[in-house]
Amino acid sequence: MGFVHAQYAVDELTEKSGIPPANMVMAYIRPGDGCAKLRFTEPADTVIEDQTICTVGGCTVVMKVGSAPENETDGEVVLKNTDLGAYTNTPFVVDGLTNGTTYYFGFFPFSNYGLHNRSAVNVRSCTPQDYTLYGFKIDKNDIDPSTRVTYLEDCMNADYTPAAMNYTTGEFDY
Repeated sequence: MGFVHAQYAVDELTEKSGIPPANMVMAYIRPGDGCAKLRFTEPADTVIEDQTICTVGGCTVVMKVGSAPENETDGEVVLKNTDLGAYTNTPFVVDGLTNGTTYYFGFFPFSNYGLHNRSAVNVRSCTPQDYTLYGFKIDKNDIDPSTRVTYLEDCMNADYTPAAMNYTTGEFDY
């Protein structure tokens, strides 16, 4: 097995060197009434030929109005998370937002040496509103009625359990 030669980058803002983490695995925002609910999953460590070349240390989440944040200092830091995976299923809620205003959120994963990934693909936006949005999808190729209907991620009912008829009891389960 050969040695992996990694080309190091020097960060212009921090003057730190190393390999930044990969892009976020998942970054999702659900707008609410005066709030934004952020769910995200940091990337895994970068391993090449059984050698770890970048260990993920966490993720800095930056919020900005008017344009997308370009780096981890371009806007208001709303969270600096080092508990990897903590917000995959449980959202981090940003309160006190103005309905009708578009907010941009940059998810900047960083290495254990503090080098950030500043890729624009890790930026999301949302516009909080005072409304309730429901949505679902019917997969016509799925013949199983219990899995055929799914709720859309960007709707308020994304975490709902589908309603169904319980034929054993003869009752409808809402």
